[in-house]
Amino acid sequence: TLVNQFVPGVVVGFNKEGRITVKFHTRVDSRNACVDVLPAEIRPQLPARLGLKAGDEVAAIRDLSTVVGKTIHFGTPGVVFGTVPDPVQTGEQRLDVRFEQFEEGRKAAVFVKVDEVHPRRFMGFEVAQRVRATRDLRGGEVLFVKQGTTGTVVGAYSDTRVTVRFDSREDGSMANINAMLDEVETLD
Repeated sequence: TLVNQFVPGVVVGFNKEGRITVKFHTRVDSRNACVDVLPAEIRPQLPARLGLKAGDEVAAIRDLSTVVGKTIHFGTPGVVFGTVPDPVQTGEQRLDVRFEQFEEGRKAAVFVKVDEVHPRRFMGFEVAQRVRATRDLRGGEVLFVKQGTTGTVVGAYSDTRVTVRFDSREDGSMANINAMLDEVETLD
């Protein structure tokens, strides 16, 4: 193996044997030479607007039903392999994700909408990770969550906030809370 799977590269030419010459960002042998590959050995990178790259680890952000009647459960990790056209012809792309623990330990390709997965790890957290509030969380005078209340990470809200589904809320709401990073801590 000269290049690990998912290492990005740039096509620089073609040769007479039907191979494509690619300059990969890194090689296993640390050489700075191009590699001639078969067309089936490479795939186009995802559009930047999707915010993900081939090889990125993601997790399902809700239970997902598949066309074969199986369920990919919330938090199940997977790896992005590429994109496919939406089967409903809406013009949007779906992600080709290989989820772990799909069926008796086998991985399976599932074509999901971009908003059905989230990067698995972010800002020191993971999707489906258990956390607790480090202090009372309020909106003005309204107490949302008491210090010590546990919850589950759903995803990143912004660069400074993480979305958490708390097990209970003092205001009776079932809505997620976009907590500051120092307002929650992981359970050990």
